[in-house]
Amino acid sequence: MGTTIDHTGQRFGMLRVMRMSETRLYSQRAFECLCDCGKTSLVCGASLRRGATQSCGCQTVHLGNVYAQTHGLYYSKLHPTWRSMKERCLNPNCKHYKFYGGRGVTVCERWLEFEPFYRDNIDRYVPGCTLDRIDNDGPYTLENTRWSTATRQARNRRNTSWITYKGETKSRADWADDLGIKYITLCKRIDAGWPLEDCFFRPVRDYFPR
Repeated sequence: MGTTIDHTGQRFGMLRVMRMSETRLYSQRAFECLCDCGKTSLVCGASLRRGATQSCGCQTVHLGNVYAQTHGLYYSKLHPTWRSMKERCLNPNCKHYKFYGGRGVTVCERWLEFEPFYRDNIDRYVPGCTLDRIDNDGPYTLENTRWSTATRQARNRRNTSWITYKGETKSRADWADDLGIKYITLCKRIDAGWPLEDCFFRPVRDYFPR
C-alpha cells in the first residue's frame, strides 16, 4: 500500500488544506479544505495534486457571472455544456463528480475558460449532440472529444460489452446494427452461452442450438 501524502497547511488554488480526514471519498484519502469564499469541503488528495479541484465549487459560479458580463456568450448554446463539463470534473459537490473528477477525469487548462472552449467547438458543434470523450478514461481536450448522439455516447460507456470476432472488436449494439439483427436477440443469445457463429448468423426461428 502506498504512503499517504499529508497536504495539511498547503494551498491549492482557492483551497487551503486544514486537516486530513478519516472519511474517504471513492476509496481515496480525503482532506478538509477551507475555500477563500469561507466554505469548507472534502476533497480527494489526488484531485488536489492534479489541480482538478481548486475551489469548493464557487469558482465555477463566479466565472459564469464574469463571462455573462464580459464576452456576451453566457447564453450561447455551448455554455451549458462547458459549465456542466467543469462541474463534473472540478466540483466535489456535483452529484456526478464521482464518475468524472472523482476518478481522475480532468479538463485541459485551455478549456478552463469559456472563450477558448467556444472557439474550439463552435464550428464542430452538431445540434442535438453532446460532448463525448473518445477515450472514456482520458481528459476533456480538443483531441479527445467529439460531438455525439446519445446512442453513440451510450456505446462509449466504461461498462460497454465488447465482442471480438475474426479480429474485429465492436460493441454488442454495433454488431447488431451491422448484422441486421435485433440488439435484444443478440444479447439473449450471448448471455445464453451460444457460440458466436450461432449468435450472429443462426436464423431467428431457431431459438437455441441443440
